Amino acid sequence: MQVLDENQFNNEEQKNVARRFYLHCGLKSFLFMDGKALYLRIPKSGNDRTRCNLAKAPGKGWIVECPDKKTAQMYRNNGTTVFTVVRNPLSRFVSGYTEVEFRTSHNVHVQKGYSHRIGSKERVRECLMRLLSGDDYIEVFHTFSQSWVSVPFAEIQAYKLEDNARGWSSLMMRLGILPALKYSLQCGGHESSLDPLRTTAAAKAELETNANVTKALCTLFLPDFLNFHYRMPSVCSFDKQIDILAWKLWA
Repeated sequence: MQVLDENQFNNEEQKNVARRFYLHCGLKSFLFMDGKALYLRIPKSGNDRTRCNLAKAPGKGWIVECPDKKTAQMYRNNGTTVFTVVRNPLSRFVSGYTEVEFRTSHNVHVQKGYSHRIGSKERVRECLMRLLSGDDYIEVFHTFSQSWVSVPFAEIQAYKLEDNARGWSSLMMRLGILPALKYSLQCGGHESSLDPLRTTAAAKAELETNANVTKALCTLFLPDFLNFHYRMPSVCSFDKQIDILAWKLWA
């Protein structure tokens, strides 16, 4: 499936369709072990670490450009294990926000219009407001809902990053790798993980002290909390009817 170029469209509605399509299928995925495992990557959910550890498995691996549901089913029919790794939605947002700031801190076009300095709680709030309003989509795949990738594939196995030890052992058994490859937390490090701009600290502080920001993120990532069975913070306890309505609206 070809990734659409939004520049080929001439009105804003068509461009929005192209952007959403890009988020659904514009992410490269990875085959390992001569095609025995297809990893559908989700940025900021342990993607680099998962790939780094899987690269130790026997057999060759290669990139799959923009896999869709039909492609995943084809691999599954051939005996390939199709899986992904997910992360607590709020922790992932903090990591994704840091990545966005890290990648765009020297881009004058992206920085234009911001009134607060990088690394401040006010900046976190400002970025979130722009994200919620739809003003920014550059590098947005680092902060978009994980369900946008995994739900269209329906039958894939989703392992939780927080449960890496048990999840990794389960994956190794499923792939027939016994004894299991050792899972390394140091594998696949990322520059932004060192928090060079103090954005991670600022985002964590804002979530700890501003209930409105936490509630906004719970609403934004409601599908992820529901799909992957993550417990919401107490400030986000929605009424069950609202949960159901939000799910229906999102689906």
